[in-house]
Amino acid sequence: MRYFVTCNDNSNYLLDQEVKKHAGLGTLEWVSDTEAILDSKLEHEKLVDVIRSTPILFIRHLFKIDGEIALDEAPALPMKLNLEPNQTFSLQIRTPLDLRQRGIAIRNTIVDALIDQGFTLNVKDPEQIVSLYFTDSSILYGIGTSALQLSKWSAGMVHYSKAQSSISRAEFKLREVFESFNVPHVSGLALDLGAAPGGWTQVLTEQGFDVIAVDPAKLDPQLKKNTKVRHYKGSTQEYMQEFPNQMFDVMVNDMKMTVKQSIGIFNHLALNLNPDGYAVLTLKLPKEYNYDFILSTLSMVRRNFNIIEGRQLFHNRHELTLLLTKR
Repeated sequence: MRYFVTCNDNSNYLLDQEVKKHAGLGTLEWVSDTEAILDSKLEHEKLVDVIRSTPILFIRHLFKIDGEIALDEAPALPMKLNLEPNQTFSLQIRTPLDLRQRGIAIRNTIVDALIDQGFTLNVKDPEQIVSLYFTDSSILYGIGTSALQLSKWSAGMVHYSKAQSSISRAEFKLREVFESFNVPHVSGLALDLGAAPGGWTQVLTEQGFDVIAVDPAKLDPQLKKNTKVRHYKGSTQEYMQEFPNQMFDVMVNDMKMTVKQSIGIFNHLALNLNPDGYAVLTLKLPKEYNYDFILSTLSMVRRNFNIIEGRQLFHNRHELTLLLTKR
């Protein structure tokens, strides 16, 4: 089976190393700096399960290639798509730059044809996604769901509106976690380490949590009115010394510090996470590293935590985001 996969800018060499380390995934054939064809023996659902649970960190998005049609035969494509008749759809395309305008025109024609057949277009939250990749002579196509493609966004390129970052752009990372990862359904008290100016705190309150925001710096003024937020104006170390037995349902850490420091703080707080709770950890990667460094980093995390999922999200740059539970 063949899959069209994408990664973040400047991460192709890491995905290359990752796939070679996990030989059961298959082999990659790169078609651009951020796009490749993965030839794998794994069925679609099994592959996605392996990506989520291993975790495979540098595949941001994928779709299973169901077929290929000549570019000149694109008008016949709607008849080849095996869509579920009672489910909404969206159609997403990836094209080389020189084919972009032609690709958009073909996309619009196919969408119109599917609507004429009685299908309902839902770009924002589709139940099924048609994905097309254009080559110079053909179109690779596939149908999946947001869960099977790791994201509902085209190529996993998540574009939130400015209104969804009322405090800081860092909010986008945590919003992407809640949208893309299989986050456990829990409620209660959350700990936000290095919270200022409060973007992650804001997202956590939207998810229904009461939040203890730990940071010596000020939080955004709008959070002062939020009764779900309590600001501890001190360092993480000071908070841990003052409240060593406080238990949490969720812990998050997006602090700008070395990988070793971030993991060290979380390991120290592992006992403070409730058994049914979870943690979200952003790892700020060094300027130069390879995949072996990533593997050793994951081993450090696993001393006290299970890694439920992990990925270099679209809104991560030189970072990784991990979803954790206590061992």
